[in-house]
Formats: sequence, structure tokens, C-alpha cells
Amino acid sequence: MARGGWFRRHARNGGTPVDVPDGLWSKCPQCSEISFAKDVERNLQVCPKCGFHHRLKASERLAMTVDEGSFEELESEVTSVNPLSFPDYPEKLARDVSKTGLSDGMLTGRARIEGAPLLLGIADFGFMGGSMGSVTGEKIARTMERAERERLPVVLFTASGGARMQEGLISLMQMAKTCAAAA
Repeated sequence: MARGGWFRRHARNGGTPVDVPDGLWSKCPQCSEISFAKDVERNLQVCPKCGFHHRLKASERLAMTVDEGSFEELESEVTSVNPLSFPDYPEKLARDVSKTGLSDGMLTGRARIEGAPLLLGIADFGFMGGSMGSVTGEKIARTMERAERERLPVVLFTASGGARMQEGLISLMQMAKTCAAAA
């Protein structure tokens, strides 16, 4: 959401208006109240006026959840392909890799929360709407299987836009795969 465009300081004596710096203000999409962006950030991206939760990137969720410096990414080498030769799918994947810095919409790894070790998966809605494709399903399944082997808890943050249509039935099968791994 663009910030800073709501206000312009009017110069006195006929001078040119002065723009307020971007990022100083945050306008809530729920209540339309305007808050200092730093206040929203300190409140973990929750509107201090109405309690609306702003969308978080996986990196933001990670930073506010786990002990600092404890995250070790796993399965980063698993990346999407175009199994159905869907038009423009490789370009959309590349766009979202560039936009989010993630290899897919699910970031997985090991971390600690208040010193306790665990395995973690965080979906990022900014990557194809958080949709579940073959890579997301594979990362979740591998995380669950690793957790069973290592006898560690798993914490998953989902942000799904459903199954990824560009992968068709392969995408739909990920729900069964992840349910089996969780069981």
C-alpha cells in the first residue's frame, strides 16, 4: 500500500508544496485511520486503532516468531517447474521469486522459539497468492517427515489461495500428500 500520498504540506507565501516522506504513515484498509508506520510496526503489523492484521511477508513473520539468528532454511533447492506447459507460468514464477526472494511460496526450516527447537513452515501470500503447488506440498511433507524422525514439533503458518491452477491435478494432490505426512 503506498504511503505518504495522503498528505501534502502546503508551502507558505505561494511556494511549492512539500511532500511528506514515504513510509511515515500507514492507512488501515479496515478502519481507514492513519497511524505512524512505526506504531503499526511495533504492534506487529496490527492496526493500533481497530486491531486489523496487515498481511505479512514470510520474512516478517519469521523475524517476529523465532529466536533471532536461529533460523536455518531447509529444502531451498526444491523449485517449481511447468509440468503442464502452462502458458506464462515460468514468467510468473520468476516474477514472484524476484518479488519475494523465495524459491516458492513456502519457506521451511529449523529454528528455535524461546530456546525450544522446532521445524517451521511459513507461506507467503505474495508468491502466487500463497497457492499450494507441488513444491509447497513437497516442502510441507518433508518438514513433517523430518519432524517425525527428529521428534520435533512443527509450526506452520498458512496463507493459501487454494491449489495452484497452473499445476492442475498435481497441485490438487498436495492436500492428500500433506495430510498423509501430518498423520
